[in-house]
Amino acid sequence: MKRITYLPLVLFALLMGACTPPEPDGPEDKKTKYIIESANWQTYSYNSDSESEPEWLNKVSKTISERGEEAKYLKSISYYRDEVLQEKVEVTTDGMTDHYKRVYPTTQELNSITWYDDARTKEKEVKGDNYQYTYTYDIQDRLISQKYSFQDGEHQSESTEEYSYSGLTRYSIYISNKGTDYEVTIYDTTTYVDNTFSQVKESRNTRKNAAGKILSKTSSKYEYGPYGVIKQENQSEAYNYGGEPYETVYAINKSTWSDDLNMTWSEEVYRNGILATKSEGYSKYTY
Repeated sequence: MKRITYLPLVLFALLMGACTPPEPDGPEDKKTKYIIESANWQTYSYNSDSESEPEWLNKVSKTISERGEEAKYLKSISYYRDEVLQEKVEVTTDGMTDHYKRVYPTTQELNSITWYDDARTKEKEVKGDNYQYTYTYDIQDRLISQKYSFQDGEHQSESTEEYSYSGLTRYSIYISNKGTDYEVTIYDTTTYVDNTFSQVKESRNTRKNAAGKILSKTSSKYEYGPYGVIKQENQSEAYNYGGEPYETVYAINKSTWSDDLNMTWSEEVYRNGILATKSEGYSKYTY
């Protein structure tokens, strides 16, 4: 489960993608595919007025990843809003470490990622000016812990999440703000399709406060075709102080692969049983 502090739009998208290994074509095919372009746009919102379309509806957000001759090496990533460049980050490589620098609209050193594996799908360390993620793996290359530390002036925080495995299922307990009134504990269970641990079959987590009361429950299920995910269902419930659910959210995402490198998707999100939003998008990959 990824938890990231504020980052520029482009880098946030990059890191979220980096934490999930690219989907293999199938159990027998170990080739890794890398994202080169993705886009999404919202086509419906129940908050919109039928007589005046909100300015953000049907506006395309697009991310383009420029890669080297070997696709595992990222050279730059650009974020567009309706074909207008919003932000661009350039990437330089030093051995197993990539350094990220914003070059538009302003210039700023951002952070670095040190990779665990040669294919650059598993992070070993993500380091910025005031934060650091450290990841540890076992001899089967499975994630067994992640440590997060943050320093903001005199404020310093640190948290660690440990993972254990039983068969194809991974378990973890994460505690944030430990020892304070704002303490939150997350219990997470993830089951994988096979022993490559690269495709999630289903997952669920429960969040509890310092008093042990449930704050929320979330579950996800995935279905796969020959090229990747073809269906994903997410369901969550949020609870009030009395322990009663006050909001349910159900989302269903369906993907269509024209081949192993090109995918389109559509998603519907329901809040308390009412259709809230519809979105569409696509992703393009390379080997």
